[in-house]
Amino acid sequence: ALYLLVEAEWRLRGNPSTLALAERAVRVRERVAGPDDPSLAKSLDNLGNVRERTGERETARAHFTQALRIRERSLGPAHPDVARSLSNLGLVSSLVQARSLNERALTILERAHGPEHRDIASSLNRLGIILRNLGEYARARQCHERALAIRVKLLGPDHRDVAASLNNVASSSTDGNAVN
Repeated sequence: ALYLLVEAEWRLRGNPSTLALAERAVRVRERVAGPDDPSLAKSLDNLGNVRERTGERETARAHFTQALRIRERSLGPAHPDVARSLSNLGLVSSLVQARSLNERALTILERAHGPEHRDIASSLNRLGIILRNLGEYARARQCHERALAIRVKLLGPDHRDVAASLNNVASSSTDGNAVN
């Protein structure tokens, strides 16, 4: 439950006590569950997210990498939680690395959940944003359109996630030039 406090504290305040809570959660999980337990990976992801949000990218990368190793060892390389670690690692990677990490994450999620799952839509959106930032507008648009279709099917046309996907489709439709 300490990880929930970390997340709530960050969302509400984004203050330094969040870092202390996240670090404490890692120490507690490591002591109680052990160094190879998936619950430790969750705490490491939370700590990595706090570090990334405060601009400590290399420290965040170390936490995300450790979480990924734990999950691959304890859950296997095709587990959906491994996809989460890959996506997190993409946050602190170059765009080219982030594309590769997120493509691997998407493959894992598709094999685990099938082609139409909310996690797949989120993964497609992340990948689409990366591709757009790399200038791969056609591929970005394909990702965003597929995410949109999944979200409309699962959530209905008036959901806020559908609106976000509509925005992503629109933003991937241009290379920065004005659209008439």
